[in-house]
This record gives sequence, C-alpha cells and structure tokens, in this order.
Amino acid sequence: MAPFVKWQATTFFVVDYLVSDSCLIDFTLPVPNVVRLGLLLIAGIGMGMSGNVFEKLMYRSFNVGNISAMHALAISTFAFCSVTSYLAAWIKVDTLVLWRGAGILTIIFGLVIMAFLIKSKR
Repeated sequence: MAPFVKWQATTFFVVDYLVSDSCLIDFTLPVPNVVRLGLLLIAGIGMGMSGNVFEKLMYRSFNVGNISAMHALAISTFAFCSVTSYLAAWIKVDTLVLWRGAGILTIIFGLVIMAFLIKSKR
C-alpha cells in the first residue's frame, strides 16, 4: 500500500504516529477481541508502510556515503528499543503499561513533528 501514498514523508509520519499508536493504546483498553484485532490490523499496516516510506526517504535524501551511517543509526535505535523491552520484562513492568507508554511517547513525537511542520510553513 505504501507506493500508493503520495504524501510528503513528514506528513505521512505524523499521521502514522498519531493513528498507529492511538490504535495500540486503544488495543490495551477493555474492548471486544474483534475490535482489538481491527486495531492491531490498522496499526500493523501503518507501521509496515512507515518502514517502507522511511527506506525510500533514506535512499532519496542521503548520498551514498551517508546511507550506511543512517542505516547504522536505524539499526542501533531498534537494538536500543529491543534491549529496553527486555529490561522492562526483567523488572516486571506490565506489558500493557509498556505499550501505553511507548504509544504515548510516539504520539507526542508525532505532535512535535506536526508543530515543526506548522511552524515552518508560516
């Protein structure tokens, strides 16, 4: 589905962060399982498209010498998040609390990007 999205990357990421992570937060609420499945489907599609759009943005925005550094940064960020998840499980943080916290942080990040976009258009 990502090739059909014609938005600017920054606009796409704002919408993705707000919609996908709202779905993940809503998933942790006491809702019927059918609704949870739908929320996970929407979040998964958005996150999958986000990875595709990020890859396109990375290859389009950086010269060949910087792509390896950008790829290393993305992989390092993923590794950091993985280790954080493992540590959270080790110290017995409730999974729902972890999901909600990650979702809220990502929504805040999306709102910050949106604020910068609005400010830069003025």
